Amino acid sequence: MLNSPIDADYAPLPATTGFVTPTAVRTPLVIAAIGGLVLFIAAVLRHTFLRSGGYDLSIFDQSIYLISQGQNPFSTLIGMHILADHVSFILYPISLLYKIVPSVYWLFALQTGAIAGGVIPLYYLCRQSHLSHHQAIGLSIAYLLYPVTIFASLFDFNPSTLAVPFLLGSVYFARAQKLAWFVACIAIVMACRDASSLTIIFLGIWLLGFEKRYRAGAIAIVVGVAWFLLTTKVIAPMFTLPGTVNTADSVIIRSYGYLGGSIPELLKNFFLRPDLWLGHVLTPSTFKYLTVLLVPLAWGLSPRHLAPLIGAAPTLAMNILAEEEAFRALKYFYDLPILVFMFVALISAMQAQKTWFKRGRTIVLWTLVLILLGGSARMATSNAGSSFNWPQYWAAREAIAQIKPTGAVLTNHGLAPQVSQRSVIHVYPMLPNYQPVFAQLPGLKHLTAPRGTDLDVSMYDQLLLRIGKTDEDHDWQSNRLITQLKADPRFELGYAKAEVYLFNRRPNT
Repeated sequence: MLNSPIDADYAPLPATTGFVTPTAVRTPLVIAAIGGLVLFIAAVLRHTFLRSGGYDLSIFDQSIYLISQGQNPFSTLIGMHILADHVSFILYPISLLYKIVPSVYWLFALQTGAIAGGVIPLYYLCRQSHLSHHQAIGLSIAYLLYPVTIFASLFDFNPSTLAVPFLLGSVYFARAQKLAWFVACIAIVMACRDASSLTIIFLGIWLLGFEKRYRAGAIAIVVGVAWFLLTTKVIAPMFTLPGTVNTADSVIIRSYGYLGGSIPELLKNFFLRPDLWLGHVLTPSTFKYLTVLLVPLAWGLSPRHLAPLIGAAPTLAMNILAEEEAFRALKYFYDLPILVFMFVALISAMQAQKTWFKRGRTIVLWTLVLILLGGSARMATSNAGSSFNWPQYWAAREAIAQIKPTGAVLTNHGLAPQVSQRSVIHVYPMLPNYQPVFAQLPGLKHLTAPRGTDLDVSMYDQLLLRIGKTDEDHDWQSNRLITQLKADPRFELGYAKAEVYLFNRRPNT
């Protein structure tokens, strides 16, 4: 039964048996390295073929670049200081890498390395709970193949993804009663994103009430509450422009406005006015979200061993209550904290022998079957007949090569990550869900002008526009802007091919 590295019967180790052996050290490192390399290559290819997009990659690339250059990290893409955007202090040490070479590929390496690196603490959590070496391998591979893991790794970039191995590590060190390492882990987790403090608070509640790790639990609760208050009441407001809102407040406006306009009001209505949110929660969308999230691990989530999911409660609640479907799409990074505690719950159930599958090989086969079924369904429902637009790709590459290293640039959503290392860069057309917030920001207000009016382009040195890669409404706006620029004497058409246009400001205008 032991002829396969992931084919072993359940054989828990005696409590006195150690698990830090050469094999135990080497195995998770090899799995993490292979998984990280595959995910990194996929992320790089996605960016190389101009498939990376969204605000996040551009925002963080611009901000980290500015920090590395000793400049004020004010992201013109969101109209605020980067610390007003989720208080991600982790960006400052990351900027040291940009001092070596200012490259967005650092971000891909860090993100895929951190997510794949979660295999290491996960493996040791398995061994700490006396699961066999082969079961630990099976769970590690299942973790790497989990849809949330893959999608989050290939998402452009968000510093919250870097918290994954440290969140898993915090559980391991709490159980091992290594408080110094535990504190270091939760500190790094909270440095990645302000909302991580909520996860740490509920981690502490679980450790205190269910794991009987009283000191670790108390530390997590106290530190989490203190960091939540410090980030939301002091740090974020300190870096927010007068008369505007920071990102945390804008998220409340965009996604939870039906519950209130502030965090205190939101919490009050959540507990006192369930009529406001019950109708939003009890919907087919929520059912679909939970089904897709839970099915891959349905074989091992025992009702009597779900206590670790207390740590996932704030993330799960925020995702379900949000009006934006992106929070429940599984293709971003929002579900990573849930994934961490789902695997911790799975380990507890396996330790108690309350799971359907008990062999590593069976776990991996189940995961592979789901991937094949999910991939087939995705291909069947996608536009399989569409092909990659090679002429436009090469045209975009040629136009990007003509963008100057300095100067204010306006470009489309999908091209922004290619030219974001500069002091001023804006994206057009503005995404509809950002317009209500950005309309009040002086640096972005002109991008939210009423439809049918000319865009104020006086501040830009170059404008790079691509047609046919966004929805029809956005294409309409880009076409209108191109027509406007062709008639503007201040700009000349420097490049035009395959519906890619580059306009340059004329000298002395």
